[in-house]
Amino acid sequence: TTTTTTTTATLDDDEVIRRFLALQTRSQELFNDLRELPQFGKYQWQGFFSRTFQVFSELWTLQRSRRELLEARCGLTRWQTGEIASKIAQLYYHWYLRTSLHSELQRSFEFYATIRKRGYFAYADDVKDSPELQAE
Repeated sequence: TTTTTTTTATLDDDEVIRRFLALQTRSQELFNDLRELPQFGKYQWQGFFSRTFQVFSELWTLQRSRRELLEARCGLTRWQTGEIASKIAQLYYHWYLRTSLHSELQRSFEFYATIRKRGYFAYADDVKDSPELQAE
């Protein structure tokens, strides 16, 4: 089988929105599945992390290249962009914990520093009515 990749430049607006929503759902599923992996042992975790990184990378790239459309038609907010960045930082950090690769810790730090610098979570008014961010 061959794999095909679709660039965001060739997608029309409706396809971009469908792709973004699908990636958003898939990224959340994969991220949640990572919690179920054992912290230690022989279990092959690299494939799960790689798949999750790939989906989050595509989600991040798509929201960066088509942010205006996604804000206008999907209601994408700053805190949602920050949430994506935060999860990528968490992925890098957990990869570091499993491999002890300093470069992954540095990437995690860079994402967290950017989140703070850009103030993705600075405006509580955007967040207070959002069930996704409420503590359970």
